[in-house]
Amino acid sequence: MVKPARPSGCSAVLTASRSVAIVIRMSEKNRYSLRTKLLLSGFLAVLASAVLLFLLRAPVVLVSDEQFETLHGKRRDGIARLATSVALWRKVELAIVAPSAPPEAAAEAAAAYGPACAVFPFRYAAGADSFAARFPEIPAIVTNAVPRADGADGAAGAAGAGRVLSASVDGYADWRRAGRAAGILCAAETVPAFLTEKDGSPPSPELQASFAEGLASVGYSGVPIILRSGTAVPVGAKIGCLVLAAASPAARLAEFPGIPLIIFTWLDSALLPGNAAVVFDDSPWALLLPAARAALRSESSTASSKATVSKTGGLSREMFASLSSVLRK
Repeated sequence: MVKPARPSGCSAVLTASRSVAIVIRMSEKNRYSLRTKLLLSGFLAVLASAVLLFLLRAPVVLVSDEQFETLHGKRRDGIARLATSVALWRKVELAIVAPSAPPEAAAEAAAAYGPACAVFPFRYAAGADSFAARFPEIPAIVTNAVPRADGADGAAGAAGAGRVLSASVDGYADWRRAGRAAGILCAAETVPAFLTEKDGSPPSPELQASFAEGLASVGYSGVPIILRSGTAVPVGAKIGCLVLAAASPAARLAEFPGIPLIIFTWLDSALLPGNAAVVFDDSPWALLLPAARAALRSESSTASSKATVSKTGGLSREMFASLSSVLRK
């Protein structure tokens, strides 16, 4: 009988090498799998910590009423609420009160959420005073605030009361951006017009100067005109766009069909004329993020209105892009 040949030394070495290679590959695979699991576990731990932090942090609360929320647009409010929550990484709560709620009721509605800061529209400024007096350690903010006789920034005057911060609108920046938009909307042979009541005041000289700066910055050299109720358009003048502020006579808009509008208002776009081209929103929702950020540092704030270009204003794609660009500056 022939005995089987023993494997040579080279074959034994080769077999051993293959075994070692297999072990090494398995070891590397296990290390890769372990590394992946560790990275995934670390990511999930960080994510869980972030979510827990979001849920446990004291919220920002905004006091409002149902009528305002409806007119401003609840869908728009929801988007602003979500965006502000993510930016601050803390919840934003909405405290709904009656439009005629007494100061104590507005203060109690805000306090019910245990907030990090409480934001009150100007119509509830007395509620902010009441809140600051009861909870001096929590910042209270009044949006669209103006200096008051009891102290700079609207500081509460009562003894022992907390300081009420202000969240104001930078009107000069707004009107400068409005001027840029008007310069884009007006062709070379047309002029922008401020529409105002018969006995109303046009924009102040300072705001008109900011508007003119905006016009010049986009290369427009025309001079705006002021149209009061009951007055005719000057002979030879062609209106390229109308600028409407809060006191503008909306009833006169029918005289200018199809002319682009630049409007300062917080109304929902669904309630605006179809030829609204640019809208400046200075509502509490538009000011909430900069106001809350400043208030959490115990500071007042000044910010521009939220300017948007209407997608239903009949603008060309090029005009829409140009307006969007100048409003971001």
